[in-house]
Amino acid sequence: MVERTFAEHRLAVLTSWGFFGAFAFCFVMSGFSGGDLTFGLLGFALFIVAFVAHVIINWIYETDFSAGEAALGFVVFVVAALSFIGSWMFDSNFGTTNLVIGLAGFAAIIACFMFYMLARFGMRGSFALFDRIRDL
Repeated sequence: MVERTFAEHRLAVLTSWGFFGAFAFCFVMSGFSGGDLTFGLLGFALFIVAFVAHVIINWIYETDFSAGEAALGFVVFVVAALSFIGSWMFDSNFGTTNLVIGLAGFAAIIACFMFYMLARFGMRGSFALFDRIRDL
Protein backbone atom coordinates (compact mmCIF):
# COMPACT_ATOMS: atom_id res chain seq x y z
CA MET A 1 0.00 0.00 0.00
CA VAL A 2 1.26 3.45 -0.90
CA GLU A 3 1.54 5.80 2.03
CA ARG A 4 0.11 9.21 1.34
CA THR A 5 1.64 12.24 3.00
CA PHE A 6 0.26 15.49 4.32
CA ALA A 7 2.16 17.38 1.62
CA GLU A 8 0.48 15.39 -1.15
CA HIS A 9 -2.94 16.05 0.36
CA ARG A 10 -2.24 19.73 0.66
CA LEU A 11 -0.92 19.93 -2.92
CA ALA A 12 -4.02 18.17 -4.25
CA VAL A 13 -6.35 20.52 -2.34
CA LEU A 14 -4.48 23.65 -3.40
CA THR A 15 -4.35 22.50 -7.02
CA SER A 16 -8.07 21.79 -7.19
CA TRP A 17 -9.01 25.07 -5.51
CA GLY A 18 -6.44 26.96 -7.59
CA PHE A 19 -7.93 25.63 -10.81
CA PHE A 20 -11.67 25.55 -10.10
CA GLY A 21 -11.62 28.46 -7.66
CA ALA A 22 -9.83 30.81 -10.05
CA PHE A 23 -12.29 30.15 -12.86
CA ALA A 24 -15.20 30.34 -10.42
CA PHE A 25 -14.08 33.71 -9.12
CA CYS A 26 -13.65 35.06 -12.65
CA PHE A 27 -17.09 33.85 -13.74
CA VAL A 28 -18.81 35.23 -10.65
CA MET A 29 -17.11 38.61 -11.11
CA SER A 30 -18.03 38.62 -14.80
CA GLY A 31 -21.61 37.78 -13.94
CA PHE A 32 -21.89 40.57 -11.39
CA SER A 33 -20.09 43.22 -13.41
CA GLY A 34 -21.86 42.45 -16.68
CA GLY A 35 -25.22 41.54 -15.23
CA ASP A 36 -24.99 38.14 -16.93
CA LEU A 37 -26.93 35.46 -15.08
CA THR A 38 -25.28 32.56 -16.93
CA PHE A 39 -21.71 33.56 -16.04
CA GLY A 40 -22.61 34.30 -12.43
CA LEU A 41 -24.35 30.99 -11.85
CA LEU A 42 -21.59 29.13 -13.70
CA GLY A 43 -19.10 30.70 -11.30
CA PHE A 44 -21.02 29.51 -8.26
CA ALA A 45 -21.37 26.08 -9.86
CA LEU A 46 -17.57 25.97 -10.18
CA PHE A 47 -17.23 26.91 -6.51
CA ILE A 48 -19.43 23.93 -5.73
CA VAL A 49 -17.26 21.72 -7.97
CA ALA A 50 -14.17 22.91 -6.07
CA PHE A 51 -15.83 22.09 -2.74
CA VAL A 52 -16.86 18.62 -3.96
CA ALA A 53 -13.32 18.05 -5.26
CA HIS A 54 -11.98 18.98 -1.81
CA VAL A 55 -14.38 16.51 -0.17
CA ILE A 56 -13.28 13.77 -2.59
CA ILE A 57 -9.61 14.53 -1.94
CA ASN A 58 -10.25 14.34 1.81
CA TRP A 59 -11.96 10.98 1.30
CA ILE A 60 -9.04 9.64 -0.78
CA TYR A 61 -6.50 10.75 1.84
CA GLU A 62 -8.74 9.54 4.68
CA THR A 63 -8.82 12.90 6.43
CA ASP A 64 -11.31 15.62 7.23
CA PHE A 65 -11.28 19.38 6.93
CA SER A 66 -8.64 20.90 9.19
CA ALA A 67 -9.56 23.65 11.64
CA GLY A 68 -7.69 26.15 9.44
CA GLU A 69 -9.55 25.09 6.30
CA ALA A 70 -12.89 25.36 8.06
CA ALA A 71 -12.03 28.76 9.51
CA LEU A 72 -10.81 30.06 6.14
CA GLY A 73 -13.96 28.82 4.42
CA PHE A 74 -16.17 30.45 7.04
CA VAL A 75 -14.30 33.78 6.89
CA VAL A 76 -14.38 33.87 3.07
CA PHE A 77 -18.09 33.06 3.09
CA VAL A 78 -18.89 35.79 5.65
CA VAL A 79 -16.80 38.42 3.82
CA ALA A 80 -18.46 37.50 0.51
CA ALA A 81 -21.93 37.63 2.08
CA LEU A 82 -21.27 41.00 3.73
CA SER A 83 -19.84 42.38 0.49
CA PHE A 84 -22.92 41.18 -1.38
CA ILE A 85 -25.26 42.77 1.18
CA GLY A 86 -23.26 46.00 1.14
CA SER A 87 -23.36 46.16 -2.65
CA TRP A 88 -27.07 45.43 -2.64
CA MET A 89 -27.74 48.24 -0.16
CA PHE A 90 -25.37 50.94 -1.36
CA ASP A 91 -24.80 50.40 -5.11
CA SER A 92 -27.42 52.15 -7.21
CA ASN A 93 -26.49 50.02 -10.26
CA PHE A 94 -27.12 46.74 -8.44
CA GLY A 95 -29.83 45.15 -10.55
CA THR A 96 -32.24 42.27 -10.25
CA THR A 97 -29.88 39.99 -12.16
CA ASN A 98 -27.13 40.59 -9.61
CA LEU A 99 -29.58 39.89 -6.81
CA VAL A 100 -30.59 36.58 -8.41
CA ILE A 101 -26.95 35.58 -8.97
CA GLY A 102 -26.00 36.29 -5.38
CA LEU A 103 -28.99 34.73 -3.68
CA ALA A 104 -28.97 31.62 -5.88
CA GLY A 105 -25.22 31.18 -5.47
CA PHE A 106 -25.19 31.58 -1.71
CA ALA A 107 -28.23 29.33 -1.35
CA ALA A 108 -26.48 26.62 -3.39
CA ILE A 109 -23.31 26.89 -1.29
CA ILE A 110 -25.30 26.68 1.96
CA ALA A 111 -27.19 23.66 0.60
CA CYS A 112 -23.89 21.94 -0.27
CA PHE A 113 -22.56 22.59 3.23
CA MET A 114 -25.73 21.19 4.81
CA PHE A 115 -25.62 18.14 2.55
CA TYR A 116 -21.98 17.54 3.52
CA MET A 117 -22.81 17.82 7.22
CA LEU A 118 -25.70 15.37 6.90
CA ALA A 119 -23.69 12.92 4.79
CA ARG A 120 -20.64 13.08 7.07
CA PHE A 121 -22.21 13.15 10.52
CA GLY A 122 -25.88 12.21 10.03
CA MET A 123 -28.82 14.18 11.35
CA ARG A 124 -28.14 13.57 15.03
CA GLY A 125 -24.38 14.11 14.73
CA SER A 126 -24.82 17.33 12.76
CA PHE A 127 -27.16 18.72 15.39
CA ALA A 128 -24.81 17.65 18.17
CA LEU A 129 -21.98 19.64 16.58
CA PHE A 130 -23.96 22.86 17.08
CA ASP A 131 -25.91 22.01 20.24
CA ARG A 132 -23.56 23.07 23.01
CA ILE A 133 -26.23 23.73 25.66
CA ARG A 134 -26.11 20.08 26.76
CA ASP A 135 -22.37 20.36 27.34
CA LEU A 136 -22.84 23.01 30.04
